[in-house]
Amino acid sequence: MRFRNKQSWTSCIVNPKSEKQFEIKCEIGGVDPAVIRELSGVYKPFPKAFKELISNAYDADAESVRIQLSDNVEQIEVIDDGIGMTPFEFQNEFTRLGGSHKRLGGGVTTKGRRRIGSKGIGFLAVARYCSGIEVVSTTLRKHRGKIQYDGQATTIDLSRFLDVKIPHELLAKRLKVTAVAVTFKDKSRRLSADEFELAYGRQLRIRRKGKASPARRVQVWYSLDCRNLEFKAVIDFDYLLSLENKRDLSQVSDFYALEVYSIDKNDERLKQQYTKISLIGLKDFVQRDLKVPKRPGRVRNIESQSGLDKFLWHLSRCTPIKYDLPKSLQQMFGEDILKSKEINAIDSALVSGSGFEVTLRRPLWAGDPDREWLPTEAISIPVRIEQEGLRARGYILGHREAIFPAEYRGISVRVRNVQIGAPGFFGLEQTLSGPSRVMLSQITGEINVFEGLDATDSLNPGRDSFYEENSHYKILRKSIVGDGEAATGLLGTVIKGLLERLQVLSAIESNLSRANHYRSALVNLSMAINHYGTNSNGGVDLRGLFAKPLSANGLSERENFDILPGPRVAGFRVNSQSEPERERFVDFDSKTVYFDFKHDRWSNRIFLLGQHYEVVPKMGRNNDPLCEIDTIEKKVYVNWGHPLRQQMGDVAFLKSAVVWKLSFHACQGNIEAMMDLALNLLTFNGA
Repeated sequence: MRFRNKQSWTSCIVNPKSEKQFEIKCEIGGVDPAVIRELSGVYKPFPKAFKELISNAYDADAESVRIQLSDNVEQIEVIDDGIGMTPFEFQNEFTRLGGSHKRLGGGVTTKGRRRIGSKGIGFLAVARYCSGIEVVSTTLRKHRGKIQYDGQATTIDLSRFLDVKIPHELLAKRLKVTAVAVTFKDKSRRLSADEFELAYGRQLRIRRKGKASPARRVQVWYSLDCRNLEFKAVIDFDYLLSLENKRDLSQVSDFYALEVYSIDKNDERLKQQYTKISLIGLKDFVQRDLKVPKRPGRVRNIESQSGLDKFLWHLSRCTPIKYDLPKSLQQMFGEDILKSKEINAIDSALVSGSGFEVTLRRPLWAGDPDREWLPTEAISIPVRIEQEGLRARGYILGHREAIFPAEYRGISVRVRNVQIGAPGFFGLEQTLSGPSRVMLSQITGEINVFEGLDATDSLNPGRDSFYEENSHYKILRKSIVGDGEAATGLLGTVIKGLLERLQVLSAIESNLSRANHYRSALVNLSMAINHYGTNSNGGVDLRGLFAKPLSANGLSERENFDILPGPRVAGFRVNSQSEPERERFVDFDSKTVYFDFKHDRWSNRIFLLGQHYEVVPKMGRNNDPLCEIDTIEKKVYVNWGHPLRQQMGDVAFLKSAVVWKLSFHACQGNIEAMMDLALNLLTFNGA
């Protein structure tokens, strides 16, 4: 449905019984459209605006919400099973610009939920995204109000003074007068039950001593049974925003068309309560965004998903729905962090459309879906703040690798179970530099504020950020990031821990890489010797060489050089452990690194022509030989202290030292043969 002008939107409601169109004089009111346009612009992008409708359902104590997209994505409906609205609540609360009545009753719903809405502009959130909205609602509650009439009267038609025009036939047996106070000659008193009567279900008649008696002022307290009453209202945003700079709005009072009717006794909606809000005529740019296809190839970020998937993901992140808790996070954090009873949520939020149906759940980062990760790989810090009226619970999680999708990076803050703005680092991302700033890509987190950051006093109208001068926000920020430009709070602890882990893990990888290269050199050397020992090589007999008794000449007496990691790696203790499933393990709590030194990568044994030899690095002197071979003890000693090792590098020196010594013994002083054999052994590629 598209609205074109005032004449079309004031007669767009159809009575469900008679199918007869009607027209009510509706005017735009209270606030200049230029201001209204600005207010509607604070809710960007569309999911952020749309979430206000789900927040309304939450405030109405809804347990379930159904969101229905039309086939052509021109219309979206939101239906909730909350307490519904009376027509009076629609006028005085839902459409009230500023000064919302929702905070009455201590800002707490019947079910104990702290109300989200309080600014009184939430209904404008979707104004720039659709042509208008249609609201249908019914409730099982009564409306109670007060009417005051000043003037001489003995009979008052109460229907004329109701905030909402209710057809006379619907008032019969529904409208009850609970009390009447009158003023006679400047004296006020409350009438007894026999001094007034209600005729025709709407006309109040006042009597004094059995006779009609005019009063100067009449105050009437009444109740209206709204059970099985339903109303339908339409707000035309196109018309409303078109009035900018065209009309003086200081005297107008409302801006919607509304009809109230009764629900037929055979209707399934009888004795139910609900609210349905339909966004009619979604703007072209909204429809285009929702229809954008997924980018080809592997998608690592949410923004590369299809338009509909992005809408659903962002909606699930910013609405008051239940968590989808990964097992890894459940292991890290107790019941009071992510399963606290104070985190109230809508039980079920179902989204459906052409060919799909999805249940929304609040997602938290659970790691790369293609790879499992252990809680021990991350730094997890619980957040518990109780200070000067601020009470919050949550966690900060630092991972050893960059977090993808990137939209999960940052700390999300939720007030009344609604995300405030996008996840971030309280401005620290603008001041940090170097490795500390890089670490922010590896951090995610979630904080639920239970008390202290009231939506009216702490948040901007669009709930996109906090007012930084707010005292509770200052406490929250200081607890998380500390004072100044450096990260000194809980976030600083995570960054420091990540940098420490980076240093330790880098040192571990360096040790593993050195061991791998060392082992690879030994294996290659063994293959080369075995190859040329079983094949002719210019008359050189390697097999016969290893059959001769050779002994070391002094190098064996030097101190051993252990190529295994020392007693500490990057400040962490080194211990041996044997677990086939884990070749190495880091206990960051005890600052201990465990290696499985029985793994083949740490072996210094080589297989030479049918026999195992042990390669032993020695801290020899400059004038000691590069290498010595002991065929009796089955050991090969390498002078690890020789200055050539510093020039050549460990692996090249290891191979060269063994090859030259082996070639020297095998060739018996024949320099040319020794050079050929050494070159062949060093360049052997296993082919």
